[in-house]
Amino acid sequence: MEMISKRELNKQQRRGTIVTIATRAFLSQGYAATSMSAIADELGGSKATLWSVWGGGMYSTVGSSGFLYEIALYWPDEQTAYHAESIPSDYLGSLPKWPANPAAREYVHRLKGELVELYDAHGALHFQLGRAYPYAARLEAAPKALVTAIKSALDPNRLLGPGVLGI
Repeated sequence: MEMISKRELNKQQRRGTIVTIATRAFLSQGYAATSMSAIADELGGSKATLWSVWGGGMYSTVGSSGFLYEIALYWPDEQTAYHAESIPSDYLGSLPKWPANPAAREYVHRLKGELVELYDAHGALHFQLGRAYPYAARLEAAPKALVTAIKSALDPNRLLGPGVLGI
């Protein structure tokens, strides 16, 4: 397993600090009243600092009492069949090619599972139904049989979203 550089470690620590500062600001004064400048000021940097450290995520409010934070996880890894099917070939060809990174892939897989557990512990929901989260595995036998029967009736050749929902 590769050692992480001191620079990357510092970057990851700053990401955690940014999330903490932003979350505290959103919860105390609301999303609309929070600015990137205020977050950068508390961090001790500029807005450019936020963009150079942060790789992906989205905050939003949902109604008057909800909060949405969508996480985007990025790591260097090999291009897969999914990339080839989803990204136009001319653009995909211009992207860096990385060697396989099974250790990072496994870490991200475990992290997603831990996030689902964390969401459950706090009564939160996630919107990545079936693709990244264990939808079918969370169903009891009768509801799972119903969903499987509906999927089989509507898509007997399993052409639509194969593997999605865990069925």
